[in-house]
Amino acid sequence: MNEVLKTIRSRYTARKFTGEAVSIEDLRAVAEAGNAAPSAYNKQQWQLVVVTNQELSAELEAEGLEDLKNNAATRASYERIMSRGGRLFYGAPAIVIVAIPETDDENSVSSPVRDCGIVVENMALAAHSLGLGNCICGLAGVPFASERAQYFKEKLGLKDGWTFGISLLLGAADLSHESGRPRLRELDSSKITYV
Repeated sequence: MNEVLKTIRSRYTARKFTGEAVSIEDLRAVAEAGNAAPSAYNKQQWQLVVVTNQELSAELEAEGLEDLKNNAATRASYERIMSRGGRLFYGAPAIVIVAIPETDDENSVSSPVRDCGIVVENMALAAHSLGLGNCICGLAGVPFASERAQYFKEKLGLKDGWTFGISLLLGAADLSHESGRPRLRELDSSKITYV
């Protein structure tokens, strides 16, 4: 099996990080891997924001947890997070936010929502290949649906008309903690059909 296939097969979701800072070289490599993603019509409808400011991360996390707790529709997610240690970002020292243009046409062939999935997968595989623990995190978007959404967009330097698409948490996985360790799943071959 070649190295790319090994990386794809061995990548896992880390939900506990040591807090050790990620090197600027690794942050650049991960962000550049995301920026190299293919996109519909080559529109490249994304903006990548690498967040290492722990004060800002803590603000985003606190806002997200508060919103999850106070919304009946997301209360179960809040309870699950609290049962795992009460950290929305699991102590990750870096977060890469993939911002996309706000649009009401998510069914379009060139939907930025679809493209941001490709971006974050490129980054997750690059991070794993560099030995970094990572977690694709949609819940990081909760603060961008809150009353303080504009505040967070401005703090992150998002362009007008842009919003949260998806994020990737990055750092050294805490392998001493069960939720930081690899848990490879068995692949269900019945999901593949050859015609």
